[in-house]
Amino acid sequence: MTKSKHYYDYARNCSCGGACLCRMTEEANEEVKDISIPSYYIGNNGYEAREVISGFDLSYNVGTATTYLLRCGKKKEQGMTDKDKHIEDIEKAMNHLRFELERLRDEH
Repeated sequence: MTKSKHYYDYARNCSCGGACLCRMTEEANEEVKDISIPSYYIGNNGYEAREVISGFDLSYNVGTATTYLLRCGKKKEQGMTDKDKHIEDIEKAMNHLRFELERLRDEH
C-alpha cells in the first residue's frame, strides 16, 4: 500500500528510534526513560497534546488532527516559512478528519 504524504510516521519523532510508543520501553521491567517532549506539543497551561488526546479518548485520526491543530503555528521546519508550515499542519489535520469521516461512513 502506498502511503499518502500525510501519513504520520510516529517513529520519526521518537528519540528511541521507534522501539517504544508513548514512553513505553522494550522491556516491562526496564525503567521508563525521560523522553523530552518538543515545546510545540506543550500548551501555555503545561498540558501536553498527548494528554489532551488521551483525556478525551479520541480516535487515532481525530487525535492526530487535534495534535496538528494544537501545534500549528509553533513547529518550525527547515526550508519552509512559518506561514507555509502553519498551512501544512492545518491541511494535515483536515486530511485526518477526512480519513475519520471515510472510516465512519464505511462502518457497517
